[in-house]
Amino acid sequence: MSWMLQELHRLIPGCERYVPDEFQLTADHLTKAFIDAGYRVDYHPIADGDWDLFKPTADDLEILETVCPAETSNAEDVWIYSAACWREPREPFRTNASELRGFVEAYDYGMLFDSDTILLFVESKIVSLVHHEGYWARVRIQVQC
Repeated sequence: MSWMLQELHRLIPGCERYVPDEFQLTADHLTKAFIDAGYRVDYHPIADGDWDLFKPTADDLEILETVCPAETSNAEDVWIYSAACWREPREPFRTNASELRGFVEAYDYGMLFDSDTILLFVESKIVSLVHHEGYWARVRIQVQC
């Protein structure tokens, strides 16, 4: 089990029921875990109009600007679970928030945001969810003391 999934299990009560392993680490399953734990998850369209028509010309860097929370620290780590992680299979990617744009530019596994992609901003406890149907959501995890 990856560190990212272990951290999601630790931070979201009951997450392991919906996301027991990386194969189940999808936007749909993680959304169910958030809702069951009492979080509100509001999805927004990535683009105006039909996502299937927009996707072939979509730009990962533009999508990153939409889904990346502005309130994160440039010094914090970001874990990224994308389609490449379950296709290979491989561990989630890890980068620094200040290097996220460079990571997206160098991503060599096709388009990053054309399928479910989950970004975990470690220090700020923010999860950005990108759904394969062209929607995104952001959830700030409230750590229980």
